[in-house]
Amino acid sequence: SVVHCLVEFLDGSLTAHLSRPDMRLPIQQALTHPDRLPTAVPSLDLVSTGSLSFHAPDLERFPCLAIAYDVGRAGDSAPVDAFVVALGGATWPSARVLARDLRRAGLRVLIDYGGRSSKSQMKRANRSGARHMLIVGEDELAAGEVAVKEMETGEQRRVPRDEVAEALAAGGAGDRV
Repeated sequence: SVVHCLVEFLDGSLTAHLSRPDMRLPIQQALTHPDRLPTAVPSLDLVSTGSLSFHAPDLERFPCLAIAYDVGRAGDSAPVDAFVVALGGATWPSARVLARDLRRAGLRVLIDYGGRSSKSQMKRANRSGARHMLIVGEDELAAGEVAVKEMETGEQRRVPRDEVAEALAAGGAGDRV
C-alpha cells in the first residue's frame, strides 16, 4: 500500500503518510521518532503512481486496527494505566515483554521504544498522565519483580512480575519498597 496512515483532525481534514509500498520506511520512522534518518527506500513518484483507491479495512485480518479505533474514539478520556521504564540496556527486552503482556491483559500501557536514558523515560512517564510508572531494573529482574510507582502519591512498591497486571487492575501495587 502507498498510504501507510491517515490522521483525521477535529476539523475533519486528513493528513496522509505516503511512501513506496515498502514497510522499511514506516517502521524506521516509528522506531526513530521524533528523529528522521536517511533511508535506502527510493522516493515515491506520485505522477507514475497515478490514482489512489481506498477500501474499508479488513478488521478480521488486522485485529489490532480495531483496538486502535477504540483508543482513538476514547481519546483523552481513556487514562494511561502505566508507563514502563527500562533501567539500562539489558532490561529493555524484559520491559517490552512486560508492556506487551499488560496490554494483552487489557491495560493501557506506554513504553519508550527510542532507547532513551532512564531520566528521559521518567520525564516522559510524568508527562504521559499515566497512573503508574513501572520500573524494570537489573535488581527487579533478578528478584522477579517490578517497581510500581503511584504517580499521584509518589509511593513506590515492588510487585512480583507475574502479579503486576492484577495489581494494576485492582488498583493496588503490592508491598511498599
